Amino acid sequence: MAYPEKPNQILPQPIDLDKYNQYNEGEYYLSVARLVKSVDQIVSAFLLMPEKKLIVVGSGNEEEKKKINELAKKSDNITILGFVKEEDLPKIYSSAIAVIAINKKEDTPMNLMEGLASGKPSISINQNEYTKQDIEFTNTGVLMRRPTIENIILAVNALNKDLAASMKDACLLKAQRFSKDNYVNTILNKLQQNTP
Repeated sequence: MAYPEKPNQILPQPIDLDKYNQYNEGEYYLSVARLVKSVDQIVSAFLLMPEKKLIVVGSGNEEEKKKINELAKKSDNITILGFVKEEDLPKIYSSAIAVIAINKKEDTPMNLMEGLASGKPSISINQNEYTKQDIEFTNTGVLMRRPTIENIILAVNALNKDLAASMKDACLLKAQRFSKDNYVNTILNKLQQNTP
């Protein structure tokens, strides 16, 4: 039921926090996204960082898949898994150093929420259009002003394995916002507020 005099709040899809509670020491950076979402920029950045490992999860059209696979063939540090079943994702998140998501159109991407629930920080886009810094630290990751290859490299080098591990508790705490209980409670509170 909508009430025109009050703005509607869009809630992100809740996640099962228990399912992602499988924290392990980080071994690689992780991209979980449709292959049309600038994943080629992430892969291109890791081609210039052969000492850093990248795993790419996601599906896409044949043209995009071919493009990503051709890029990845040029190095030994990039693994393209393609489509992965939902039940297998928690294990992949569990051993990541950080999750990389550079699609500016999404305010609360599912991959970042799943990463937080796994205790993993993120490298993502700064939604503050007025920022002057190329990268900016938060307690749950690094924000980039623009998703360029140069900024991805800068952010990955800044968010090293030790720093990422130190953000675990902050990530798990932030993930509580996206729990199923919090989702239900938020809806119930809104309904109570909007009841005449």
